[in-house]
Amino acid sequence: MVKISVMAFDKNTNAFLGSTIFSDSKQDFNQKYEEFEKKIPFSKYYIEIESLDDLTEQGMKIIEDHYINLNFK
Repeated sequence: MVKISVMAFDKNTNAFLGSTIFSDSKQDFNQKYEEFEKKIPFSKYYIEIESLDDLTEQGMKIIEDHYINLNFK
């Protein structure tokens, strides 16, 4: 299982939208991540994701499509 914090930051203001994704599979994680992206109300934004736990090799495979901006705590 992975626990990932996902934050979208508006580039024009100080506004942000955040969510936590809990997932046991890559397919489920990607679906939840896409649902999060659809809720973003900003026209210009960037997304950061942060692991809330230490990621195992299996955890990295679950999030591998989105880990480019991954911040470890």
